[in-house]
Amino acid sequence: MVQEKDNPPYLNDFLDYMITIQNKSPNTIKEYNYDLATFLRFLKIHFNLTSETELKNIRFNDVSIEILKQVTLEDLHSFLGYLTKNFNSKTILNNVSFNLSQNEVIGLVGPNGSGKSTLLKIISGQIPADKGKVKLNNETAFYLNQEISPEFYNLSVVDYLKQITNLTNLEAIISNFEQHPD
Repeated sequence: MVQEKDNPPYLNDFLDYMITIQNKSPNTIKEYNYDLATFLRFLKIHFNLTSETELKNIRFNDVSIEILKQVTLEDLHSFLGYLTKNFNSKTILNNVSFNLSQNEVIGLVGPNGSGKSTLLKIISGQIPADKGKVKLNNETAFYLNQEISPEFYNLSVVDYLKQITNLTNLEAIISNFEQHPD
């Protein structure tokens, strides 16, 4: 029987079921326990049940069945989108998660080196996340570097964007946005 002291009882019961009835291996059970513990820790952050931000420091044995019943598909997507990006052993982005509605505009503010450009590069696909995923719902995202190469100095903004992106229908996108800004 699984008796992980840090687990809520229902998690140990589930893991017991997977061992005895589903005949899963001890290594599989260990990974299930790790993944589900990570998910329960995420829920505590996501539902503002803790002020701790380091997953490994969050106790999760108090996550009740009632809390699990509140979990929506959007919450699961948020969990899957939890991003972590590390550079040179320094964590730049840790557990980033957010949703944007259609036509919503946000500002990304923070000090130099806090990961703003890194996040935008991950969203646009220029660099991969170390963990997690980005879901764009058939939208296109690209990152425009702050520095422009001198070879592009004489181009219009539209021509420059055509050069650095693979958007062949850029004028149509801009025209549609100008006609329907909301």
